[in-house]
Amino acid sequence: FLLLPALSKLDALYVQASWKVLRECFSELDNRDIAYATFGGSGPSAQFGAFPALPTLDVHFCSQIRTVCRERMIVTLLKMASELEQYARESEYSCANLIQLLRPTFRHFHLTPPALPQPVPLTAYPLDFSPPEVSCPPWGLLVMEALNQVAAMTSDAGKALTSGESVPKSGFVTAPEAVSLVAMAFQKQDDKEQSARLGRKNVQVMDRLAKMQNHKRTSIIAIRDSYGTNILATKAADEFHELAQNAIDAKNKSEGEEGETSSEDGFLPASDQAVLLKCSVLVGGSTGTCYVTAHQILFVTQFLPIVGGTRYTLFPLVDLNMEVIPPIASMLNPLPHSIRVSIGNKDLFSFIPSLGGKRFKSFIGMVQAVSTEDPEILKFSDRGGFLYMVDEDNRVKVQAEKDVARIAAGGNDGEDANAPVE
Repeated sequence: FLLLPALSKLDALYVQASWKVLRECFSELDNRDIAYATFGGSGPSAQFGAFPALPTLDVHFCSQIRTVCRERMIVTLLKMASELEQYARESEYSCANLIQLLRPTFRHFHLTPPALPQPVPLTAYPLDFSPPEVSCPPWGLLVMEALNQVAAMTSDAGKALTSGESVPKSGFVTAPEAVSLVAMAFQKQDDKEQSARLGRKNVQVMDRLAKMQNHKRTSIIAIRDSYGTNILATKAADEFHELAQNAIDAKNKSEGEEGETSSEDGFLPASDQAVLLKCSVLVGGSTGTCYVTAHQILFVTQFLPIVGGTRYTLFPLVDLNMEVIPPIASMLNPLPHSIRVSIGNKDLFSFIPSLGGKRFKSFIGMVQAVSTEDPEILKFSDRGGFLYMVDEDNRVKVQAEKDVARIAAGGNDGEDANAPVE
């Protein structure tokens, strides 16, 4: 008969909840013919790992530790992977915005837009990891070493108890140390797997970012370089060139300048002025049209809607800053977000685009990034893009080493010089 004291009703609830665990413990003690006094931590029978108990942690307990450690690793991995996924989703969203804004231009010029990059599943990327259970079953090398260390620790304690050299530690002191040792071994193995899987996810995200940026660049360049090969694009670029020239002439006239314009006036050839985007804008109380090319933005507005008169405003995109200004919340102000244009600390212009302030600013940012980035940054392979870049670099390196070895051996330098890399 076992008496479990309950000093209050609340204690009785705790005892009732823990009874399942206690019942399993008592059942295990009965099966091993061990006295209940073992729980008291006194006497030789309470020693962790001493006979008739196992010298180390049993298989079921190790399996439970493995499950707990792996669940923690998966939760951490999902959290870190979601943070990486956010970058890829933002890039894909901006690319979708660019595609939607450029679709009318491709349709108007009868141009074929570049094909969308195909998604690659995460499992297609290489995982530089081998489960430790394969090389050292059933738990891995680190866990096996930890279990052996626990067995050696309990064996040394048993020898000391037999010889009477020292008072051994209680089982309630030794057991947590053994569990902590094995749990740390599982965590170290899980950290290696987590690092490998996170590295593979990072490669996938970088691949998606590179493909999105390459698609943005290809789409913009396809329209920009259509001058001279596409009649409609050439006509639109010539019209933009005339409007840009009017803007430069108006600026020179307002500043009292005469003669030839300088490069600072934004004068570019018509071949570099293919129109990427055309939309309506509202400037003050006047309506107008905005033209965007690969390097410039032009506003054509009216001075007064009734009297007439046209105003041309031309800005280079390279140093242009745009800030989205939210409208004042009011029933009498239904206007959407406006955009303030500035260069450095100087405000130059303010307008409201018809397609939305945030979308317009995002589009201008992508055009600026394409016009200023190095084309050599994005290198893609015919076999599938960034996924195979590392493999191809390794093959080129191996082939170069073979060529050096062949030349050192006295081979013909000119033989098969144009042979493809295997």
